[in-house]
Amino acid sequence: NWDRVVARAFEHDIAPLMHNSIRQLGVSSLQVEQALSRLKAGYHANAIRNAIVFQELQKILHAFRECGITVIVLKGAALAQTVYQNWAVRPMSDVDVFIRKEEFTKAEDLLGKLDYAPDIRLPELKERHLAHYYELGFTKQLASSFSVRCEIHWQLDRPSRSFQIDLDGMWRRAV
Repeated sequence: NWDRVVARAFEHDIAPLMHNSIRQLGVSSLQVEQALSRLKAGYHANAIRNAIVFQELQKILHAFRECGITVIVLKGAALAQTVYQNWAVRPMSDVDVFIRKEEFTKAEDLLGKLDYAPDIRLPELKERHLAHYYELGFTKQLASSFSVRCEIHWQLDRPSRSFQIDLDGMWRRAV
């Protein structure tokens, strides 16, 4: 039941990957054509979205580099480039970057200059969030129905967790 397979592919955010895989396998039949058409539309929509998201990520990385902020790209954007090797097949809802906590204020200022607004704007709430969490999101509205979100991480998990990650070691090993 190709309709069900395609619906599940979209539910689980693997429609672009499925399209790419079926295309590479050369599967073709009248039964599959309608499903492939829907998967292809999902693939192209994701490719366009990711092109815009990666363009924004490049602006962010360039601004950080210009101000001397060392950054590691995390999760979706990193996986799209390294694991998937085709960024069009990896759906992303945001970009995640990792910085040293002491550079957060500088990073926040730079994102503001790039028209990104923080999710938390009240100073007292932001201070509490910075003390008890590991990331803060920023959103840039590009059109009425399209925005790009960037999450700035200074930890990889909540500081209250019993297991702590050696961040200094991670920075030393980062490439």
